[in-house]
Amino acid sequence: NIFSDFLGLENRLNIHICPNNIELYKIYSHDPYEIKLNLEIIEYFEKKTENPRKKIIAIFEPFGSKTFILEKIDEYKSCFNICDELILFDTYYPLFPDFSSKKIIEKVIIKKSLETCPNKLFEYIVNLYKKNTIILFFGVDKKFYNKNIFDIFDSLKQFYNGMPIRIQKKILPISNKLNNNAKTLDSIISNIPKSLIVSINGYRPNIIIEGISDNSKVIENNFIYFCVRGSKYNGIDFLEEAINLGTVCIVSDYDTSSNKVIWIKVKDVTVAMGEICHLFYGKIKPKIIGITGTNGKTSTSIITYSLIKNILKKKVLYVGTLGIWYQQKKIQSTNTTPNILKIFKILQSFNDCEYLVIEISSHALELSRIYKIDLDIVLITNITSDHLD
Repeated sequence: NIFSDFLGLENRLNIHICPNNIELYKIYSHDPYEIKLNLEIIEYFEKKTENPRKKIIAIFEPFGSKTFILEKIDEYKSCFNICDELILFDTYYPLFPDFSSKKIIEKVIIKKSLETCPNKLFEYIVNLYKKNTIILFFGVDKKFYNKNIFDIFDSLKQFYNGMPIRIQKKILPISNKLNNNAKTLDSIISNIPKSLIVSINGYRPNIIIEGISDNSKVIENNFIYFCVRGSKYNGIDFLEEAINLGTVCIVSDYDTSSNKVIWIKVKDVTVAMGEICHLFYGKIKPKIIGITGTNGKTSTSIITYSLIKNILKKKVLYVGTLGIWYQQKKIQSTNTTPNILKIFKILQSFNDCEYLVIEISSHALELSRIYKIDLDIVLITNITSDHLD
């Protein structure tokens, strides 16, 4: 019963059985070997049924570095052999050759317009396939800010009007307010290394800080707001909202742009956030197991989580690609590795946790997301060409 709570299954594979013998599969996979195994399983069960064989349609959105794609190109050529049709979106580079008789549709559309591509593919599928069809989506979820092929899967579920086979889990909140742990601003400033501080403007003594956040929407009175640069939005864009909600101090790598608050300019916001989190929340109590590498982080993390929970009988928290889980309850979805502030808040909300198993992506390492997190055990699964370049 070790793997009875293997949480990876829910996020890695989503099946939707529809009327008229339409089956939809959303499979979080981009390696050709994984794709081939999934398709072979589908084909095996199709051969076992007494009903006429359904058409098998694969929709694939490649993911990975150019080096990875080129290294695996021969495997990609063969892994879709059992499909009646392949719809390929060569998102990053026009690397894929014509797959013999397989159909490659609208290769460059997604390069030109991420907004319109899902609608065109949706119309193509529903006009052509009305019954006796298995439609499989292979890709990586939320890669393009909810404009990738998995959104088409969700639209098709509604169109075909079937019942999804999916277990809904209760999502628990994470507190943004500190638990009676207010600090003076002076103690916070003294805790930031001097070499990190560029300037302080609008300083006032005897300021009490009651909470910290990098999300302007959850700011309350007497909060510090971290203006973090993001891939899509920058924290500075929501400065006025944070000020109106009660922030008294801004920590940013931008120059001062408001005289309404105390402005601490630093060289690296993420590192400063780690220092301040460490002051606010104190030493992390649970033993931390960090798992990194090119492939296998999620599987290894979930297996480790399951072993600690079911064999050691310890209270264990998982943070990674599949979200945040504590004792088999889903807390909140996240990046593979959330930033240091989120990690501290999670641990504060579950302070009886004995172990933390955390996936650490290459981006997390590059962006200092685990700065000030002392890992007890570090595991490297592998480092392949996807990261060597």
